[in-house]
Amino acid sequence: MMKEVYSKDPDKLLFRSGWNMAAIGAGLFFGCVGAILYYVDVPVEDATPESVHAVGVGFAALGAVCIAIRGGTTIDRKARTITQWVGLLVPLFWRTRPIEASAVRLTCETSRQRGITIYSYPITFVTPKGDVPIASTDSVMPAWSIAQSVATFLGLELLDESETQVDTRLIPTVLRKLRKRSA
Repeated sequence: MMKEVYSKDPDKLLFRSGWNMAAIGAGLFFGCVGAILYYVDVPVEDATPESVHAVGVGFAALGAVCIAIRGGTTIDRKARTITQWVGLLVPLFWRTRPIEASAVRLTCETSRQRGITIYSYPITFVTPKGDVPIASTDSVMPAWSIAQSVATFLGLELLDESETQVDTRLIPTVLRKLRKRSA
């Protein structure tokens, strides 16, 4: 999930993907399986010990990637750009695009998997060329908070098309945080 992080530059708004329990759990699982395959002589039919050790190293590497993978978004108000990146603890791949937006849009998308309805809340810039993605979350309050932060930061209109009811008791707290940020 994307979270707003502090920026020393008042003209930059930063969001980072944080560690979540699923990524840490998967990383620890693959790391442990890799360590067991590498350090313990596990008898595998029709396999040499070297090939079992190589598989162990592969599992351990996959575990490290699960734990270390990160992503982020930087919105630069002065340069009117959005930079989105993915990396392993530090940015490795990034894309910078100009912001030519007239508004920020929050929508709700649903999908069904094995009889379960899954909700996602994408946040996009509305541009003449089409929507430009900013972030997406699986919960409405963090999505609304990100969309409101971006809209307030850039002085754009927020189009809430999520068709969900935001708990209005929480809005004063979010707005207080936004006022501190824009001051």
